[in-house]
Amino acid sequence: MKHTKQTTWELYAKTIRMRAAEKRALRERIVSYMEYHPMRVPLADAAAVPQGAPASLASEPFVTMRFSSWQFRTFASVFALVLMVGVPAFAERSVPGDVLYLMKVNVNEEVLGSLTWDSAGKVAWEAERVSRRIAEARLLAQEGKLTDETEAQLAETVREHTESASREIATLRETDAESAEVAQAALESTLEVQTAMLATETSSSSPAALALVIEQVKEGVSAHDPSTDDALSPEKLTALLETETTRARELLASVSQSITDEERTNIERRIADVERAVADARIMHETARREQGLAQQRATLGDIQKLVEYMTNIDLRTAVALETLVPVKFTPEERAEAVADALMDLRKAAVNLDADKVRVIDQGVLKKFARGQEELSSLITMVEDAQNANDTDAAERHVATGRTLVDDLSSMIVASDAANAQGIPAVEIPAEERTDTATSTSATTTATTTPVE
Repeated sequence: MKHTKQTTWELYAKTIRMRAAEKRALRERIVSYMEYHPMRVPLADAAAVPQGAPASLASEPFVTMRFSSWQFRTFASVFALVLMVGVPAFAERSVPGDVLYLMKVNVNEEVLGSLTWDSAGKVAWEAERVSRRIAEARLLAQEGKLTDETEAQLAETVREHTESASREIATLRETDAESAEVAQAALESTLEVQTAMLATETSSSSPAALALVIEQVKEGVSAHDPSTDDALSPEKLTALLETETTRARELLASVSQSITDEERTNIERRIADVERAVADARIMHETARREQGLAQQRATLGDIQKLVEYMTNIDLRTAVALETLVPVKFTPEERAEAVADALMDLRKAAVNLDADKVRVIDQGVLKKFARGQEELSSLITMVEDAQNANDTDAAERHVATGRTLVDDLSSMIVASDAANAQGIPAVEIPAEERTDTATSTSATTTATTTPVE
């Protein structure tokens, strides 16, 4: 047997023993630790353990997830992308009253506005914000959710956007008067288009207050300051008009597949009208009619802007007729032909408006009818004289007056028919008045047979 020689220290360690006080103190510390750190055991497991048996020390199962630094960075990047792109995108669809609407107005739109540096771009952006507010009001009105408070807030916002655009136009006018005219024409066109859109609202909660505010701000925007005309260059305005017309034709070519043949024909006609108006304005400037030429150019700029809006806005094409936004500008030949057709209608009306058809219940009605026939005969003669003098403007004015008179005379006949239907007896017409009426009728009939020179 091999004996291991023990050192003195090992022999000394075997002689060391804990005293009773030390054992008691250690036991109290262990018990105290166990009281403050108990081992959790489910009730079901505890019930299954026999009384007096030691409890199981097995702990509840748990899952440990470990993320690497690459995974953490990827997750953070995706979360940041959703926060910066997804939330603003959802906010763009919000309307007043939604949670994200304040983000749309105060964050998204402000950021987009700050990306525009020049005054012309800022005017276009403020005009776009006006369109946004009105579109929101129309959507809420269609859903029956437009309250008076919301409408008042939107109206005030529209006013603020318009005033901001007007300030930018004034700033732009100091450096580039021609671009300022284009920007103002665009702003006026936006307001006119939105007015036409609001006019189509037929819901019970139609934004009438907002429409009134737009009319007010539109008057302020369209107010012309003659002192600014001196800074304008007719040549530059003509070049701008030609550029805008070319852009309108290119836009028509790009949307021709998404519009009907009738819409394309109507747009082409308006573009042709614009081109003729540009040529007329050039002639006015060449013949020293500066004020007329500038007025023609301003009106033409507005027509081009409304045409562009009509082609790019599907809702506008659906809700508003193009004739409402940009009426057809007739050529001299078309105007003369229209006058000739109207003159023929007046002659037919003069023949058909017979005093014998009036069964009066008042003696003054017959005299009034006879005077109307005489006036209609005179108007027909004046239209013919204007035609002979190639004065289309005067002929159109006389035709308009004649149409109004024909409507009045026709209403007398309708009223007499209604009186007859109600059994109201007619008044006996004196012989001399019947003679005067017959004379007037004969004169009118003679006038209608006069040929047009």
